[in-house]
Amino acid sequence: MKKIIFLPVFLIFTVAVPFVDASPAQEVNSILASVNGEAITLMDVLPLTMPRENQLRAIYSGKLLEQEIRTLRKNTVDRLIDSKLLQKEYANQTFRIANSDIEREIDRIAENMGCRSREEFLEKLRKDGMTLETVRLDLEKNMMAQTMIQRQIMIAGKITPGEVYKYFLDHKKEFVKEAKIGLEMLKLEPSRPELSKDVAEISAALKRQDVDFSALIKKYTPGAGTGNLGEIECRLLRPEFAAALKNAVTGAVAGPLQVDGATVWLKVVSYQKAVAIEFKAVEAQITQELEKKRREGILQEYFKYLRKNAVVEYYF
Repeated sequence: MKKIIFLPVFLIFTVAVPFVDASPAQEVNSILASVNGEAITLMDVLPLTMPRENQLRAIYSGKLLEQEIRTLRKNTVDRLIDSKLLQKEYANQTFRIANSDIEREIDRIAENMGCRSREEFLEKLRKDGMTLETVRLDLEKNMMAQTMIQRQIMIAGKITPGEVYKYFLDHKKEFVKEAKIGLEMLKLEPSRPELSKDVAEISAALKRQDVDFSALIKKYTPGAGTGNLGEIECRLLRPEFAAALKNAVTGAVAGPLQVDGATVWLKVVSYQKAVAIEFKAVEAQITQELEKKRREGILQEYFKYLRKNAVVEYYF
């Protein structure tokens, strides 16, 4: 039987449990955990983990597969526990989710499934062995959990512009557009016949002001293409290149250099200095990152509080 899965945003496909060496057809139901006496079974977990488990079975085998699936299921059990705790916390509140909001969300789900009417949606549910009441119940539970999460985030308040700017100042060294250098390379392999003669000819040619570096590449290494290495962040250059190009300017040629036995010349095609990024350019990015960290911290403390006041037991 197919099932529409409703997961709160904090519920991610990650999980754990016994019987991981069995195929889906061989799985037997078992109680994996309980929350205030309410059981979480293997059949609660599998609909959430099976898509990822099928991927894992295509990648891993043996003990490694068992370990990956066990971890996946364990994390999912934990998230289901958190979801049930959120639903219990919601039941203790005086506010309630409006039926109109639930119906609106059902319509959105139906539209995403390609249904143009409620009747068409009901027919699809019947074919999958489901009922509208089951969908509504699952959806309501999901919305309960989301409501409690959003309430905690609202209580904590938003990240202020002052916090964002302070983070920027405290991490200013991180907000830099790295220096980049564009290079062309002429490389002669050590096995080359008449290597010494060619090195001498190239070195002599490069002393002339009107020398065409690209023409030298074509002449001495016709099968090596243009020799264009593209733009490279200076911090990523190999040590031999970085040392030779330390004070190089656009148009300058460094070499000959000995690199892994080969003889190399480098021409600086372009150079961009490191530039500090302005605050406005990264303000939205910093705000998003700080909000994400705050959200994670809030939820971690909230779930810790909920578990402290609940009876949670594991059976695996």
